[in-house]
Amino acid sequence: MNLSKTRFMAGLQCGKRLWMQVHNPLPADERQTSSAAEWGTYVGEKARALFPEGLLIPAQEIGVTKAVAQTEAALANETIPAIFEATFLFDDLQVRVDILERTRGGWILNEVKGTTRLKDEHIPDIAVQLYVLRGAGLTVRKSNLIYIDNSYVRGKKLNIDKLFARQDVTDEAEEYLGEVPGKLAEFKALLKRRTAPTVEPWSHCSTPYDCDFIERCTAKKPDDWILHLRGRWSKALEDFIEKRKIDRISRLPADAPLSAEQATVRDVLKSGKPFVSPRLKDALKDTRHDVVYLDFETANPAIPAFEGTRPFQAFPFQWSLHAGRPGAKLTHRMFLADHKNDPRLEFARSLVDALDEFPGPILVYSPAERTIIDSLRRELPPKLGKSLDPIRDRLFDLHKVVKQHVYLVDFDNSFSLKQVAPALDPSIDYSKLDGIAEGQGASDAFANMCLGEIDDPNEVASMRRQLEAYCTLDTLALAKVHTALLRLQPSTTGQFGLPQSSPRFSIVRSI
Repeated sequence: MNLSKTRFMAGLQCGKRLWMQVHNPLPADERQTSSAAEWGTYVGEKARALFPEGLLIPAQEIGVTKAVAQTEAALANETIPAIFEATFLFDDLQVRVDILERTRGGWILNEVKGTTRLKDEHIPDIAVQLYVLRGAGLTVRKSNLIYIDNSYVRGKKLNIDKLFARQDVTDEAEEYLGEVPGKLAEFKALLKRRTAPTVEPWSHCSTPYDCDFIERCTAKKPDDWILHLRGRWSKALEDFIEKRKIDRISRLPADAPLSAEQATVRDVLKSGKPFVSPRLKDALKDTRHDVVYLDFETANPAIPAFEGTRPFQAFPFQWSLHAGRPGAKLTHRMFLADHKNDPRLEFARSLVDALDEFPGPILVYSPAERTIIDSLRRELPPKLGKSLDPIRDRLFDLHKVVKQHVYLVDFDNSFSLKQVAPALDPSIDYSKLDGIAEGQGASDAFANMCLGEIDDPNEVASMRRQLEAYCTLDTLALAKVHTALLRLQPSTTGQFGLPQSSPRFSIVRSI
């Protein structure tokens, strides 16, 4: 069975992942393409404009055999300056080259990545292609990585030549080339096995890429499996866990080098009782009257969509707010930008106007809103930028309060709003949203509309309805969390627990 470059790279990450891809792949309806992978494909297609007379081999549409034949014909045609997705087979290994560039006396292998720099994993990716091309008889003079130059600032029109940077990685690829035959033999032997190799899931499951089989490999792990422990793992903690062979969060001893939040999670999972800090009431003392619940949505497309923006530059395009007294009827306001124009100016103006109407602290659930306001203050005209100062001064990060003062088993090792809100108030249910139900999906949808990748009027209208519903639920969820926190009380018998006289959720009333 032929290996592909994708499978070769999977084998470098984990032999079990390679075996599963070949012998026990995911059903089509369970396969998911990550946002990063989708943007990488999009960037690769855009990079073809660097070679306007190049020829595309539609390998995915016509199959490997025909793609190899078409590639051979294109190689022989000296009028073709570059071949996109040129397809080769050698030593039971199949590769498709992003851009194969013709030069006098040989070829240049160009690998396109939707990143802003060379990464370690790019070198074996290029080296395995080099191995196949040379094995197929090509003279490859040079290997390049083509990536996005994030110092580029878009003018009125997109300048493809300035958007992309090229880095000569010939020496690095040549150095790794000697390892390819041995790895290839190892993978061929592995694929002859009747059963998958035994590989314990660990940090390699997400490095350098998220493994598509992670749910299968961890299905029998306990809910408090040690790798579910969130927060930054220090080297001391990694060494401690490895030395003690600890496999569950609840089994971490008192002397484990944990952060305060990690220790709280450990204690709750060990005791089975919620943690409610006696300092929670004081932390919320300034938020008991009229408040605003605010959430922003931002996009950061790899290809800059508007004049004056850079690749991957985040810009806000939507806000939602609920305002009023906690636990009472709330007023809702919302803004969603026109995707055909730079949204920053109108976003800021509409936000200032809306918040002038509502007094009190502005509750958010991340540092992102403060970061976005800071960027707008730098990017917008000085007078408008300065008008954002009072908003910035009113911000109150509820996420920080939750991390420091509350933890329930149902948080499921996470302090994200989408995990915390349903745990504190079961009426919040993101699964009922139609379509967009998380921030990355919202970001990608708006970015694709900005870049014209989504342009059908009906699809645009549907995307906008989904964005409105999602952002509205975020601020409603924030309000529910805040109301629940105000009613929580620390246990009288220690640092853990909800009021013992009450059912678990009786402390939460609908807004």
